[in-house]
Parts: sequence; C-alpha cells; structure tokens
Amino acid sequence: PFVDGRAELYGNDFLDRYGRIDAGDPTEIDRTLRQWDIAWALLDPGSLALATLEKRPGWQRLHVDGEAVVVVRDDAARCAEGPLPMKPGP
Repeated sequence: PFVDGRAELYGNDFLDRYGRIDAGDPTEIDRTLRQWDIAWALLDPGSLALATLEKRPGWQRLHVDGEAVVVVRDDAARCAEGPLPMKPGP
C-alpha cells in the first residue's frame, strides 16, 4: 500500500501530499506516479484521484466492482493478463 492507517509513520509532509492526491490534484498525482513509478492503483469508485487518473493517457481500468476500481498503466496491463515469457539464461 502507498498509505495505510499508521499515520504517525509518514509524517506531516507526506500526509499533506496524500491529501492533495486524494483531492484529485493532477500535478501531485503526476509527480507521485513518476517518482514512485506507480503501475497500478486500487481506488474507491467515487474518488477524485480516480477521476483525475482516468483522464491521464496510458491508463485503463482492469477491474471494477461496487467496492473498488483497479487501474493500470497500459504497459503494465499486459502483465496482469498472465506471466511474461521467461528469457533464456546466458
């Protein structure tokens, strides 16, 4: 998880950043996606972060139900379809 319930471990700056992500701030979302090389996310169907992320090119829904939406980067979606073939060793 990017953030869990242990707020005291993250510090105020990180939690402020998370608040901006949760509010759907496109600049903060883009910065975070790049910094952490995030390839997928599990979000609440009504979240502002989801609404912002789905407007980004290169992202698609992988799963939707009443509780959550899973979105993945296009380059990561093929990995969700099954294991990648093994490369032969040297």
